[in-house]
Amino acid sequence: MYFGRDSLLAITLKKLVSNQKLFLYFSEQNCQPCIIELVGCIKTIFPDYEKDENIIFVSPDYPARLRRNCYGKKLLTPEKGALGISLEKMYIPFLFTLDKDLRINTLHIVDYNDISKTLQYLELIKPHLSY
Repeated sequence: MYFGRDSLLAITLKKLVSNQKLFLYFSEQNCQPCIIELVGCIKTIFPDYEKDENIIFVSPDYPARLRRNCYGKKLLTPEKGALGISLEKMYIPFLFTLDKDLRINTLHIVDYNDISKTLQYLELIKPHLSY
C-alpha cells in the first residue's frame, strides 16, 4: 500500500494502523456526486478530516493524477489492487474501522437513499478514534 502516487514508499497495513482508524473505501466506478456527498458527511462529523490521520481514504483504481489530493487527502492505494475484503468486488462505497490487530470493528455500507444512516454511523464511531 502507498499514499499518493509514489509506490516506492510502500507501507504495510500493520504499520499504518497503530490505533483504530476509519477507512472510506470507494472506486472510480462509483458515482462522483455520491462520493462528494459521502465526503460531505465525513466533513460534517469530522470538520478537520483533511488533517486527521485517523481518517484514511482508500481506492484501488482512482486516477493517479488525483491521488495526491483526493478530496483533500492523500489517497491510500492497495498495491495488489484490493484490500482483500469481499465487499470490494461489488463496487459499493463503504466505511469501516480497523484496529491495531487489523480486525474490522465496524462496517457501514453507504445507502444514498438514506444518508442519515451514514451520519449516525460516523457519530457512533467518532469517540472510538484516538486523537
